[in-house]
Amino acid sequence: MKINRLAVMKLFRSFIATPLLLSRNRCPTPEAILRYLRAKTSRRERKKITSHISRCSSCAREVDFILRIFREENKLFQRLGTAMETAKPNTFSHPPAWKYAAVLIPAILLISLTITFLLKTSERIQFRGKLNSYITLEQPINKMTPEEIKFRWSEVPTSEYYVLEIFDKTLYPLWQSNKIIKNKTSPPMELLNRLCRGESYFWMVTAFLSDGTKIESSLADFTVKK
Repeated sequence: MKINRLAVMKLFRSFIATPLLLSRNRCPTPEAILRYLRAKTSRRERKKITSHISRCSSCAREVDFILRIFREENKLFQRLGTAMETAKPNTFSHPPAWKYAAVLIPAILLISLTITFLLKTSERIQFRGKLNSYITLEQPINKMTPEEIKFRWSEVPTSEYYVLEIFDKTLYPLWQSNKIIKNKTSPPMELLNRLCRGESYFWMVTAFLSDGTKIESSLADFTVKK
């Protein structure tokens, strides 16, 4: 298995080659942007940052860059999960799955460090605990027709239920589900009627645990085919 390092390098080069504003005193801090994309902001702060991004091309480019990095990160987590499931325990040999994991883990760290370095943020991107405590958004993440759209994410074993949220391209809340027991669902007609062909949308999932805590995924985007 090969990690597409060339794609990451192209993203980095396109980012640093893009001219930015000479003064960005009114732009959100890097920490605020990361909280915003991880749905950790208050409703008031989210509305303020959304309004700013719609008017600031520099911040919009940064958000787009981070979302593309998040997509690569999600792909790596999926591959790592597959590798761990197929690995054979209690053996002194190294099966291919562990070789894949040995490559994927440094790559995930590389992506996290890239975001930290580019935005000069003091907030490190960490996923504490086991991998199953992090929600990976699996589908949809690409272009799909309305009929093809099915929402699926990694399971959190200790969760009681999930809530799915959909946002438009300005990250304005568009729709929120009721309690979802399984880690997948089909969009109801109410949501499909609000999706426009050719438009892009963002989505995230929150897992509510039995101890009263919750785990929120990062944002992922998808586009409805024309």
